[in-house]
Amino acid sequence: MSNDDPMNLAAAHDWGYAGKRVVVTGAASGMGRAAAEILVHLGATVVGIDRQAIEVEGVAETHTVDLADEASVSAVAAAITGELHGLFNCAGIPGTADPRTILAINFCGLRHLTEALLPQLTPGSAICNIGSTASVNWIYHVDSLMEVLHEPSYAAALDMLEGKLADLGYPYDVSKEAVNLYTAWRSIGLNEVGVRINCINPGGTFTPASRDFTKAVKSKEFGAEMLEHWPKLMGRMAKPHEQAWPMVFLNSPFASFVNGATFCVDAGLTSGLVSQQHHPMIAAGMFWAPAQKATS
Repeated sequence: MSNDDPMNLAAAHDWGYAGKRVVVTGAASGMGRAAAEILVHLGATVVGIDRQAIEVEGVAETHTVDLADEASVSAVAAAITGELHGLFNCAGIPGTADPRTILAINFCGLRHLTEALLPQLTPGSAICNIGSTASVNWIYHVDSLMEVLHEPSYAAALDMLEGKLADLGYPYDVSKEAVNLYTAWRSIGLNEVGVRINCINPGGTFTPASRDFTKAVKSKEFGAEMLEHWPKLMGRMAKPHEQAWPMVFLNSPFASFVNGATFCVDAGLTSGLVSQQHHPMIAAGMFWAPAQKATS
C-alpha cells in the first residue's frame, strides 16, 4: 500500500463482482462510501443509498432514504428494481442522536430494507451488515431481543425495542446487538434460498462521525475512565476502507461457506476484552450489568 493508493486498489484483482449489481447503504460517507468506491473499482454496478448526496464516481444509481421513516424505506425498496447480487448495510448513526432515532436507523430501517429487497437477491448473493464492538453483550440478551425479531412490524418492533432499553442498555449498543442477532438468526432461513448473511463489528474508525462516537462513549457510565485506559492497538484508528474490504470479502465468492458470522474488525480489541488483557475499566464500560448498577 502506498500514499498514491491508500485504499490498496492496485492489489485488487477479480473478486467476482464484475457485472454484479449491489446495493450499498450509507454510501455518501465513511465505510459505506469506501465500500462503494471499492465495488465500483471491482466492476460492480453499484446502487447507492443515503440520506445525504452521494458523490462517488462510477456509482450507477442513487436513492435518497431516511431509514428512520418506514414509508421512506418502503419507497426506496420499491424504486430499486431488477436482480441484485449483494447488499451492504453500512448506514448508521452514533449514540449522540435521540434513542428512538438510533434504534430506527441502526436496526429497524436496516431490517425493513433488507427484507424488502430479499426477493431480488439471486441465489449466490450475500448480505453484510455492520454491528459494533459496542454490541458485545448481544449473546446475553438473546431471549429479549428475539421477541423483537419475531415482530415483523417496523413500528411495533421499534416500540418494543425502545421499551427494553432500561433492561438492555444504551440505545446505540442495543441497536447493534439487534443487528448481530438478526444476522445470526436470519442466516439459517436465507441459507435455504442460497443467500448468505454476515456482519462485521468494527472497532474505532476514522469517519466524519468519529467525534460523535467519542462524545457518545464519554456520556456512558465509566465512559471517561474507559477512554482514558483505551488500548492503543496498532497505534491508530482504522480507516474506512479497512472496514470496507472485509465486507467486500464476506459478500464475495471467496467467502462462499461463511454464513451467520460476526467478524471483529477491531485490531484485537474484542479478543483482548474477552481474554482479560485490557484494563478493567474497558470491561466496566462495555459490559452492561443493570442488576449491579441498580444496587451500586
